[in-house]
Amino acid sequence: MARLRFFFPSLLAAAACALLAAPASATAGAARRGPCSTVGPAGLDLLCGEGPAAATTLGEGAVGQSFNYLTFFGTWSYPKQTYVKPGGKVEVTIWVWSQNNETTPEGVKLAVWPNAPAGSFPACGDLAGAEVVQLKPLKPYQLVSFKVKVTAPTTPGLANLRYVVDAGCLTYNFPWYQDQHYQVLNSTKDKVWDLTPIGTDIKMTYTGEAATAPGQPVANGTYKFSFKVFNGGNTASPLLSVVGIWPNAYEQDWPGCNDTTGGTLVPIGAVGPGKSKKVDVTLDAGPYRGAEATVSIVTNPYCRAPSGDILPPTNDYFYPVSQFPEPAFAATRPFTKSFLHEVTTAPKAPKPGSNVTVKVKAINTGSLEGTPGKVIVSVLPFNVDWASSPLKWEACGDYSGQVAEASFGDVKLKPGKTKTLKIKDVPVPLGAAPGSWWLADVMFDVDCANTYSERLTTRNYFNVFQIKA
Repeated sequence: MARLRFFFPSLLAAAACALLAAPASATAGAARRGPCSTVGPAGLDLLCGEGPAAATTLGEGAVGQSFNYLTFFGTWSYPKQTYVKPGGKVEVTIWVWSQNNETTPEGVKLAVWPNAPAGSFPACGDLAGAEVVQLKPLKPYQLVSFKVKVTAPTTPGLANLRYVVDAGCLTYNFPWYQDQHYQVLNSTKDKVWDLTPIGTDIKMTYTGEAATAPGQPVANGTYKFSFKVFNGGNTASPLLSVVGIWPNAYEQDWPGCNDTTGGTLVPIGAVGPGKSKKVDVTLDAGPYRGAEATVSIVTNPYCRAPSGDILPPTNDYFYPVSQFPEPAFAATRPFTKSFLHEVTTAPKAPKPGSNVTVKVKAINTGSLEGTPGKVIVSVLPFNVDWASSPLKWEACGDYSGQVAEASFGDVKLKPGKTKTLKIKDVPVPLGAAPGSWWLADVMFDVDCANTYSERLTTRNYFNVFQIKA
């Protein structure tokens, strides 16, 4: 039985939940986030949190226990104004989702405080001084986002921005929250710039997976790496701003101020206040040292230009690596309407005992043209912790647990291209309870129609669907 593993903070780490999955700015001087190395036995990658490793817990299960666990989560961007005049506006974007197997109740509130007491724990129902957003009921893994503005304190100094999901504790007896600092300036005449590397989108920022082309670079080859540089200050950064990039951070990281050995320097020019600038650079993948590598970004690597120090000047992202050119298939995961992969059913809400068509949007993340091959599918109830998938893959052609399969050997995709695949006649158990939530789970190329330099596991890609009430 392949165990589907889910991102979940330990209940014992409640005090640390303000740091989990946050941008590295969640605490002043936060440690750099390293790569995800949390791939389950079925190959299902867990979602990385960000922040100091000691304060971050990645665990299994506790999903779908009818609100008996903390299952309502969020993440956010850096404040658009990390340095703000007294009484000025601070804007932040917040993403919210539920990992429960029920639709969330009416009346759930998202609350944002401009200056919560640092180190304090939010009390259920205490909304004093908060900007409040009323959340509509959310289906399992439905992803929504909000732009929220709050008014900064009038007293200069460090302020603590905080958001709380389900501030009234309607879904659990303590809420999910995160903190991050910003600076109230002494005067409107104070000018500060503060650069930090960020992801190109919420997916890269949240999971820590680098945006590369190809998606799986080849050892000893080159690849395109994309990221953004954000300026949280209230004035533009210098016109001659540069960033340093270390493409194999495990082997050669940034040595320190004034030393750029092993790095690639990229001029980025001025970045306006509250703005971000996308950077595209071609890097060397280096020798093969394993199936995953890390790229490190450093703003102001010479440490010569004065700037603010609230936002972290460094960030790391991981990327998969192959020994030789090869195809690689995955389900797309755009982080738009859903927190999970683009796996759906038709009809969307099937009846118990009926057949459905499972649709999965496949992408070739590899470096060669290839085929998604034979795709296998399972459906399983989404109502237990440590949810397990029947799908099992041991080696090429050695697999089991599927309730349906389809061969797509005639489908050829070039690197970076996508195609929606349809697996028909997938049976839904007759005993599926009306209104209950289930998982549709798929694996690609279980027969190894493509040639791989190394293949030790095959990942699951899944999403939820509801049985017709």
